[in-house]
Amino acid sequence: LQPLGNLYLKIGDLNNAEKTITKYLFLAEQAKNKNKIVSAITNLSIAYHNQSNHKKAIEVLHKGLEIDAKNINLLNNLATNYLDTQNLDEAEGIANKILNTDPKQVNAYQILSRISLFKKDFQSAKNYIETAKSILIDQQQTSSRDIAKLQLSFIDILVSQSAFREAGLHIQEVYNLLLVEHHKEAQFPKKENLIADSILLKTLDLHAYILE
Repeated sequence: LQPLGNLYLKIGDLNNAEKTITKYLFLAEQAKNKNKIVSAITNLSIAYHNQSNHKKAIEVLHKGLEIDAKNINLLNNLATNYLDTQNLDEAEGIANKILNTDPKQVNAYQILSRISLFKKDFQSAKNYIETAKSILIDQQQTSSRDIAKLQLSFIDILVSQSAFREAGLHIQEVYNLLLVEHHKEAQFPKKENLIADSILLKTLDLHAYILE
């Protein structure tokens, strides 16, 4: 049930994801398996979040934190849901709590970057993204796609500042990270080099917006 629920999340079938995760959460609770309960709650909160049901996500995450108060995944998801409901103080407090526990948590820096954007503090937003990027680069298991995703967050910050020329230059870095055959001198990737990837799709959308 657990991998099935994860697959439903990945393909965006949120109704079946919620039903499946709720089933194995019940079984985990019956078995009093703490690790499985926390895992189920983490994934259930993602299903609720992706349905924009932030209230339910926050409720279930607090339930999980009663079991494991220092769980990083639960805290990250809770901060994200508070951020998406524009409860910035709660989100910022949780993100800082995460970094006090583990200063290499990239998601927490991304959350703080988004909070800075809400507050129009663009320099701090940039700094948080740059810190997260340096942490990712130092990690051996980091993929080029992970760095591309973070780079895209940085471009979002530049666009919010109307720094379109600089944003356009950084767009090329994302293409280079995602597409092996992309040449730096080309403004756009060639059609035959494109791949089915949500990060690439967002990059193309953002590139079009910058040019517009």
